[in-house]
Amino acid sequence: MNNSKYILIVDDNPHNLKLLGNTLQHEGYKLAAAMSGDEALEILESSPVDLILLDVMMPGTDGFETCKKIKKNKEWAEIPVIFITALNDIQNLVRAFDSGGADYITKPFQQRELLARVKTHIELRTIHQELQNTIIARDKLYSLVAHDIRSPLATIIMLMEGLETTPFESKEFYQLIEELNVTTRETFEMLEDLLIWAKNQIGTIQPNKEVVVVEEVVQELIPLLERQTEKKDIELIHTFPPNFTLLVDRKMFKTVLRNLVSNSIKFTPKGGEIKIMGKLKGQTSSVEIIDTGIGMTADISNQLKENTNYWSTTGTEGEKGSGLGLKLCSEFIRKNSGELDIDSIPGCGTNFKILFPTLTPS
Repeated sequence: MNNSKYILIVDDNPHNLKLLGNTLQHEGYKLAAAMSGDEALEILESSPVDLILLDVMMPGTDGFETCKKIKKNKEWAEIPVIFITALNDIQNLVRAFDSGGADYITKPFQQRELLARVKTHIELRTIHQELQNTIIARDKLYSLVAHDIRSPLATIIMLMEGLETTPFESKEFYQLIEELNVTTRETFEMLEDLLIWAKNQIGTIQPNKEVVVVEEVVQELIPLLERQTEKKDIELIHTFPPNFTLLVDRKMFKTVLRNLVSNSIKFTPKGGEIKIMGKLKGQTSSVEIIDTGIGMTADISNQLKENTNYWSTTGTEGEKGSGLGLKLCSEFIRKNSGELDIDSIPGCGTNFKILFPTLTPS
């Protein structure tokens, strides 16, 4: 773990630099060294530093002023600074914290104390960065979901108002009912995905693996997808080898299939075709969802595989979605020891491949 962490040591004494450097290098940390505050700032301009060990008494800009400059820069402000100082009176310790220091170690330092404090502050920084990334991702997700749910809810309200003024026996009445059903189902699926995702993020969803007959799960899903496929006149074909099984969490796997097939339906024009196929190849069992849809670019498919983004786009018939379903798929597949692969050609279609280790007969 330490070989990815980068520590900047700032001290005007070559002996101290060597002593600190040898101690930290032995633990696997990557290091940079500066003999002045100005030199340290130059290094920060070009290097992604995780922690700074900063001497106080230096010619020119001392450690206190150097720390203040670091903390004024938005890109560096979150880097923890540990002062290395022979000054241990209360006044100077207060100055160290007032200038933005996270901790201090007195000279001559104890090796075990140094390593313990360095490890603690790097771990705290890592946790803080992960928390910040989670908050950013959460806020983006909530913004997308709020935006995408607002539109279908407005449509539902409009349709309900239309029903109040439309004669019960008219053709228009039943068309409104059909639109209301479709829009309500889409909204419900978005909310369901959001609730599942939220439970997954707080760690309350853990896989309970069992031997699952894939054909049975597909048969359970077909009635849930019939309205979508019938509306767009899409043929849904499923073929599996005899006794095709996987060791997975049944609910998670069903959620994955539902979202991937629904996504294919969403982006397949009327009269298209979707195949759900099981394949055995050596030590790998795959479930593939192959559609004749509009496809996607390599950049988008790579980001979906890497689980790095949300994609909120409209289907070929104006279907709504938050992109959360595909993110759930990626997370659930990984939790079940699987991999997601995507082959897609814009204008030709997409092949979602879920790859699992082949279940060895006991």
